[in-house]
Amino acid sequence: MARLRDAANRWPPVTRLNWMRSCCRVRQPAGRATLATVILTDQMIREVCTAAGGGLAIEPFSESLVQPASYDLRVGPQAASASDKRVTNLATAGFVRIRPGDFVIVATHERLRLDSWHTARFGLTSAYARRGLMSRHS
Repeated sequence: MARLRDAANRWPPVTRLNWMRSCCRVRQPAGRATLATVILTDQMIREVCTAAGGGLAIEPFSESLVQPASYDLRVGPQAASASDKRVTNLATAGFVRIRPGDFVIVATHERLRLDSWHTARFGLTSAYARRGLMSRHS
């Protein structure tokens, strides 16, 4: 298990997680409260993830992976390729081959928990997007 943790800590963040609070109260000038969508800032992400019962949990949480309005996730121990039709152990193989037109599902090192008031959007970091990788949201 320590070997898997070491492998995950060596790899740079591949995907960026943007946290959004789907419903939060916003005060109107007349004193009425309405619901609005708010993207969480880095300070809000820290507060919600480190508070007991805060609604969001990232395990393990690393302060260095918090970005201005997102949290960077690291590659986990496994990946599955549609063309190979098998699961690859990234700790031993070290890579997964992505052929043109192929798609790969990669596990994250972190485990996430969201309550019913929050939602998250996954996106590829720009360094990998510039290399030609794409992430698809459905």
